[in-house]
Amino acid sequence: MFLLSPFEGPRLNCRMGGRPGTWTHILALVVVFLLTKPLLTLLARTKFYGGGHPWSGLDPKRLGARPPLRRTRRPSAPIETKEA
Repeated sequence: MFLLSPFEGPRLNCRMGGRPGTWTHILALVVVFLLTKPLLTLLARTKFYGGGHPWSGLDPKRLGARPPLRRTRRPSAPIETKEA
Protein backbone atom coordinates (compact mmCIF):
# COMPACT_ATOMS: atom_id res chain seq x y z
CA MET A 1 0.00 0.00 0.00
CA PHE A 2 1.36 3.41 -0.92
CA LEU A 3 1.31 6.12 1.70
CA LEU A 4 1.75 9.83 1.12
CA SER A 5 3.98 11.73 3.46
CA PRO A 6 4.35 15.51 3.22
CA PHE A 7 8.13 15.23 3.55
CA GLU A 8 9.08 12.05 1.75
CA GLY A 9 6.56 11.75 -1.08
CA PRO A 10 5.01 8.39 -1.91
CA ARG A 11 6.64 5.37 -0.28
CA LEU A 12 5.89 1.70 0.01
CA ASN A 13 4.92 0.59 3.50
CA CYS A 14 6.05 -3.03 3.81
CA ARG A 15 6.74 -4.33 7.27
CA MET A 16 7.67 -7.96 7.26
CA GLY A 17 9.61 -7.88 10.50
CA GLY A 18 12.29 -5.45 11.50
CA ARG A 19 12.60 -1.99 10.09
CA PRO A 20 11.40 -1.35 6.54
CA GLY A 21 14.23 -1.24 4.06
CA THR A 22 16.90 -2.74 6.31
CA TRP A 23 17.94 -5.50 3.91
CA THR A 24 17.81 -3.24 0.89
CA HIS A 25 20.02 -0.74 2.68
CA ILE A 26 22.57 -3.43 3.53
CA LEU A 27 22.43 -4.78 -0.03
CA ALA A 28 23.00 -1.28 -1.44
CA LEU A 29 26.08 -0.80 0.75
CA VAL A 30 27.50 -4.16 -0.33
CA VAL A 31 26.92 -3.37 -4.01
CA VAL A 32 28.53 0.06 -3.68
CA PHE A 33 31.58 -1.43 -1.95
CA LEU A 34 31.93 -4.28 -4.44
CA LEU A 35 31.78 -1.88 -7.39
CA THR A 36 33.79 1.12 -6.20
CA LYS A 37 36.72 -0.61 -4.48
CA PRO A 38 37.85 -2.62 -7.54
CA LEU A 39 37.27 0.31 -9.90
CA LEU A 40 39.31 2.70 -7.77
CA THR A 41 42.06 0.09 -7.45
CA LEU A 42 42.21 -0.25 -11.23
CA LEU A 43 42.23 3.53 -11.69
CA ALA A 44 45.07 3.92 -9.18
CA ARG A 45 47.21 1.59 -11.29
CA THR A 46 46.95 3.81 -14.35
CA LYS A 47 49.64 6.35 -15.16
CA PHE A 48 47.14 9.23 -15.11
CA TYR A 49 45.92 8.78 -11.52
CA GLY A 50 48.73 6.72 -10.02
CA GLY A 51 51.45 8.98 -11.38
CA GLY A 52 49.84 12.16 -10.09
CA HIS A 53 48.95 13.92 -13.34
CA PRO A 54 48.05 17.60 -12.68
CA TRP A 55 44.58 17.20 -14.22
CA SER A 56 43.77 14.19 -12.02
CA GLY A 57 43.63 16.31 -8.88
CA LEU A 58 46.36 14.18 -7.32
CA ASP A 59 49.36 16.26 -8.33
CA PRO A 60 51.85 16.23 -5.42
CA LYS A 61 52.83 19.86 -6.07
CA ARG A 62 49.25 21.09 -5.83
CA LEU A 63 48.56 18.96 -2.78
CA GLY A 64 51.58 20.45 -1.03
CA ALA A 65 53.39 17.15 -0.61
CA ARG A 66 57.07 17.27 0.10
CA PRO A 67 59.48 14.65 -1.21
CA PRO A 68 60.22 11.88 1.27
CA LEU A 69 63.06 12.48 3.66
CA ARG A 70 66.04 10.47 2.53
CA ARG A 71 68.74 10.25 5.10
CA THR A 72 72.14 9.03 4.17
CA ARG A 73 74.53 7.61 6.63
CA ARG A 74 77.12 10.15 7.45
CA PRO A 75 80.51 8.86 8.32
CA SER A 76 80.98 9.18 12.02
CA ALA A 77 83.45 11.74 13.19
CA PRO A 78 86.71 10.35 14.49
CA ILE A 79 86.59 9.95 18.23
CA GLU A 80 89.37 11.77 19.99
CA THR A 81 90.72 10.00 23.01
CA LYS A 82 92.06 11.89 25.95
CA GLU A 83 95.55 11.15 27.06
CA ALA A 84 96.29 11.01 30.72
